[in-house]
Amino acid sequence: MKIKKQERIVFEIFIITILAVVVVAALWYAAVSEINNHKENTINAFLKQQYSENSNLADKVKIVMEGYMKDYKLDLKSTEKNIIKNVIKKETNSNNKYIFFYDTNHVVFEKSDSNTKKYSDKTLTEVFNLWEYNGGNNLDDLKKLINTKQDGTAEIMKDSKNGSEILSWCFFKVSNKTYILGMSTSESYLLNDISFDKHVVRFYTFILIFTMMFAATFIAFVLYIFFSHKKVSELKKELQNRRIQIEEAASKLKEMEQSLKRASVYDAVTKVYNRQFLHILLSKINSELFFPIAIIVINIEGIQKINKTFGHNKGDEALIKTAELLKEYCGQNNIISRINDDEFALVLVSINERDAYKILDELQDKIENSCIEILCKFTFGIAIKNDENDDIFDVLSTAKKSVREQKRGWSEYF
Repeated sequence: MKIKKQERIVFEIFIITILAVVVVAALWYAAVSEINNHKENTINAFLKQQYSENSNLADKVKIVMEGYMKDYKLDLKSTEKNIIKNVIKKETNSNNKYIFFYDTNHVVFEKSDSNTKKYSDKTLTEVFNLWEYNGGNNLDDLKKLINTKQDGTAEIMKDSKNGSEILSWCFFKVSNKTYILGMSTSESYLLNDISFDKHVVRFYTFILIFTMMFAATFIAFVLYIFFSHKKVSELKKELQNRRIQIEEAASKLKEMEQSLKRASVYDAVTKVYNRQFLHILLSKINSELFFPIAIIVINIEGIQKINKTFGHNKGDEALIKTAELLKEYCGQNNIISRINDDEFALVLVSINERDAYKILDELQDKIENSCIEILCKFTFGIAIKNDENDDIFDVLSTAKKSVREQKRGWSEYF
């Protein structure tokens, strides 16, 4: 009986020991998680503060750049040099905390002149690839946000030797050029600055004492498990709600992106290509495959008078009817674009000079026989690119010049 009792005690001690080990292991796991959560919350709070400072600095840089261009008539390149010298370099720029200043394709300034020089001949895509080659990680979200031109924050590693960095950035435009102004802070520098390691030591000391007390009772272990599961359930519910919010936000962003794409291609009034997209198309078709290329410019004299007399709706109506007439006559194989308030351009590819002038004559007859001619005066100019050495944009300028020369001879005003 005594042997059986001893065996039972040993068994009970063994069971209690196992339970104590499980409890201690679980408790220390929770302690490590709490430290990590505290670290994450600290970084997130700092990110919000840094992003706010970043946004204010971006607003300041934008205002100063616009002032340079307006007051001192500087070009963008000179403006960038002055803003780096007089504003950005006066901010904190060290190995632990620095400012970076990019455009959408290249590094304009980062940390110092010597550091910037490393990236001078690289695009942003090549810079990101260099960071990955040097052991960087967590770059996917950063690249996605930068490529879609979204303000944001991220915790990344550019180089495995330098550790993690906490980044924030803002986009802004100056003279139709998009810039990125950001701030970077070393994670180790931040944690050292707030004495995070000392807090961790004190926390672990407390957990060690608490572990010794906690291992003495099985009930405390049960309560700990109960509350831990409750917390996990709440976190899962919160994550589910956040996932739904993210999906809704992603859907809205997709709709906005599609709207922006449409706005960047077509003229809002006439629904033909706008000037910016025409320039893109001209650079794409500037190939021997499409030669000869003829460009006809159509100027409408009298739109401003219609706007003043009858209102902008009537002026828009005349523009829309002109665009519809061009689309109806010229078909789908040619390019029609509104290049100014009162000018359209018609681009004809793979057409000889004789046929181009024939189309010009027929187009003049078509417009003169339309009701639009009653309200407005039309002037036409044409230029043809036959040789690959001819600049396609010079051809467009020649067609415009032809229009201006015809208009000089007019004595009638509308």
